[in-house]
Amino acid sequence: MAWVILALFAAVIATVVNIADKFIVSNKLKNPVLATIFSGAGNFLLFIIASLAFGDLSLPFGVILVAIFAGILYNLAIWLYYLAMSKEEVSRCIPIFSMTPVFVLPIAFFMFGERFSVLTYLGIALMVVGAVVLSIKRSARRFRFSSAILIALGATLLVALRNVVTKHYTLQASMWSLFFWISVGGIIVSLALMAVYRPRIRRSEFKGAGYLVIVGMLTAVSFFAFTAAISRGSVSLVSAFMEVQPLLVFFAATALSMAYPMMLKEKITRAVLVQKALAIVMIIIGAFIIA
Repeated sequence: MAWVILALFAAVIATVVNIADKFIVSNKLKNPVLATIFSGAGNFLLFIIASLAFGDLSLPFGVILVAIFAGILYNLAIWLYYLAMSKEEVSRCIPIFSMTPVFVLPIAFFMFGERFSVLTYLGIALMVVGAVVLSIKRSARRFRFSSAILIALGATLLVALRNVVTKHYTLQASMWSLFFWISVGGIIVSLALMAVYRPRIRRSEFKGAGYLVIVGMLTAVSFFAFTAAISRGSVSLVSAFMEVQPLLVFFAATALSMAYPMMLKEKITRAVLVQKALAIVMIIIGAFIIA
């Protein structure tokens, strides 16, 4: 049962990363572009080290191009992730990022002709309804949809594209061998963001930048643990196990908001808590059905 320990470790580390990301982009370094650059620096550093240690860089040229493209999609998704996190509560954002299967399945259907059961489509429907419920906010006696949820959905779509591309076009190499070239694609995005936005980091933001480098490394560690869990257990079971993470984020964010409101502030009225819990449970059940 080593895969259970590894999957749980990956989920807990990912939860810590999400909470830390929200705290940093809300208090220490509020620029999503800079957050993407510094978090990517830590993430891709460990990716490159892992690839050099366990992988083989001499891959077919087509596989290298696809891996670079996957890295571009991945870092663009990270940028949208930080943009969404800077605008919305972490307990509302993170469940949306669990909706990758909602996009993966239609993409696989149209691109590769994959067919799915009625139960799978039921799981998709549950996740979509959960996302809609989660995105509704009450403000000034009226209901509105959170724009940050749409941004998070955009990031999720990019991750889904990355997953499909990686799965179907890089079967000629192990994940360890792909990390280096995925990092190259991610670094290209970071350089492009710097060129387009030319962000300047203030002296007061240096500590936040350092935190984000560490957070990026923790993100890589979580992914390594997830990959190791898959190598030791069922892909479906490990993936389903990881879908519990939004619930961990919900509990952690609520507890921190109550105990340390200066660190993390979320609405914790009874109605909001019930809304979030209901939406998250629907998304998790849908993910389990799909898995």
